[in-house]
Amino acid sequence: AILSLDASNPPASWDWAGPEWRRHVRTDVVAGIAGATLASDAPAGLAARWASLLGRPAAALGGDVFAIALDGSALRFVPAHGAGEALIGVDLVEASGGARDRALATARERGLPVDGDAVRIAGTTIRLIDASI
Repeated sequence: AILSLDASNPPASWDWAGPEWRRHVRTDVVAGIAGATLASDAPAGLAARWASLLGRPAAALGGDVFAIALDGSALRFVPAHGAGEALIGVDLVEASGGARDRALATARERGLPVDGDAVRIAGTTIRLIDASI
């Protein structure tokens, strides 16, 4: 993973996404990022490394799972069971009631694997969660 702590200038620009990124924004579906899950064969060590970089404490949640609270989101660190380090999950905040169901229906129509409230894309589980969670 690449950690980037920066701001766009002007705020509406985001050069890394290319000149047409605004056309693809779906604020009717996603309101923000709630968190990310990183897997590691040594999740305690990875959480400690990220905690040091971010200047935030890593909390043990039990079962060799750790979390770092961020401003309005969180990073989770879980066992990889021999698979090495990887970003395995992203939680997105549902923009409005029904957005999750519409997004999951679209994923199914496109042949993507859907399990419960999550869709798997390129080895990453993406969940739309209720904003009140």
